[in-house]
Amino acid sequence: MRKVGNPWLLELVWWIFTAVLVIFVLYPIYQQIPEYPFWTMNCIAIATFITSARLIFFLRFSPIAYIQPLKVVLAIAMIPFIFILVSQFNFFQTYLDENGILSFLGHLSPPRIDSMDKYIRNEIGFFSIGAIISSAILAIRLIISVWRVRNKGTV
Repeated sequence: MRKVGNPWLLELVWWIFTAVLVIFVLYPIYQQIPEYPFWTMNCIAIATFITSARLIFFLRFSPIAYIQPLKVVLAIAMIPFIFILVSQFNFFQTYLDENGILSFLGHLSPPRIDSMDKYIRNEIGFFSIGAIISSAILAIRLIISVWRVRNKGTV
């Protein structure tokens, strides 16, 4: 099997790509709603989705490909992390049910409220649910990788 020259450099490139994507996705919200209450949750969901999806398919090119203890720790840590992601997504839904979208979009014009409401709901829904699903799949992928490295010598 051919190895990547420097997996840490590739990892850095992926993290830069993830940061740029987070900025790109959240910029329309930042333009309209500087005091948006879900910045942290949103950033974590986007970064988790991109990183988990990447590791599911490109684990062999990652620096953690042959670090068995780290993969076991990450697989175990995914379980409470998934519950945190679900809890944060539920908090967003509950917040909107109790306070309404106007609690932070009230200063915009009605057509702008409708477009931002759709954008925020779709964006958070897509990345949060994607992060939850990809994190669960990543935990399974990490366990399979541990088994493969131990028994077959491949990732």
